[in-house]
Amino acid sequence: MEQYDFLMFGNCTTNQILQFDEFPAIGKTTMAKNTHASECFYGGCAFNVFYALVKLGARIRPVMRYSDPRFKDKIYEILAEYNLPSEYIRAPKMRSYNTCLLLQDNQQNHATITYRFGEDSHLSSFYDEEVEILPEHFENVNMVLMVMGNPKSSYKILEQIEAHNLDFAFSYRNDPKLLPKELLEAILPKAKIIFTNETESDYLSELFGWKHITDLMKMGKAEVIVTTLGARGSIVYSRGANGTIEKVEIPITKCEIEDHDTVGAGDGFVAGFMYGYIHGKSLACCAQYGSTLSSFVLEKSGTTTNLPNLQQLLERNSKRPDARNE
Repeated sequence: MEQYDFLMFGNCTTNQILQFDEFPAIGKTTMAKNTHASECFYGGCAFNVFYALVKLGARIRPVMRYSDPRFKDKIYEILAEYNLPSEYIRAPKMRSYNTCLLLQDNQQNHATITYRFGEDSHLSSFYDEEVEILPEHFENVNMVLMVMGNPKSSYKILEQIEAHNLDFAFSYRNDPKLLPKELLEAILPKAKIIFTNETESDYLSELFGWKHITDLMKMGKAEVIVTTLGARGSIVYSRGANGTIEKVEIPITKCEIEDHDTVGAGDGFVAGFMYGYIHGKSLACCAQYGSTLSSFVLEKSGTTTNLPNLQQLLERNSKRPDARNE
């Protein structure tokens, strides 16, 4: 039986991206400035990370649902192309679907609006449906990669992770509805690797009364905490053998075009970092891979439109003045 690098749970969603000079205001007509505002892209946090890793050659067992019937052909096409299992791909149980509007201004601020459609949309929200979690999902996998999903299923995922003695990485998203405090209290102390951006790191520290995000290393299993800083790069904190916390700062990989769309860039970073991690690369190299993969995402609209293959990733990363591959 094949061994998989990762087990991933999550949702596949369709997205429309609306870009503005500044966010819409009440009583003021606002025109979206992008010409593809009506175009539908394939995305969702878990799918973004999944597809990016798959294109690099990672072997992943996906346990995913598509929230929009327009996504069905796409996900099965990817699984067939990369010879990945499809038996755990599910449609919504009810004829109630979801899609997202992603709003972005010139300061790269984001807002996400999710709305329902379909015959049963008045009965059930897609996010209210609990995903079936089976012990067999966790067999023959090296690690679990958790991205924002259904809170009703997350506790069962944690139970199975513990029962199968697996490590997991957690990519945090600041959404109290999907990740309430009590769920974070269950997830954060058990995660081996944690990803946040700068705003999310500050939010978690305030929420739990920490002086710094690295306080989590003193009370949980976290060995690596990564904080992305936008155009200022990223910081990787790691716990040394003697309990000391080490810190390495990694600049960004520059894009090859000037016009940037930041939607999905954080997911790209997670994928690049985790690819390096499962291949035994140094944490500095992992962060470079993450930044380099993000640079591809930034260059085109759509979270998975411009994902690189492994050769493209390594070629661009090698052009960094501080390039590492160890």
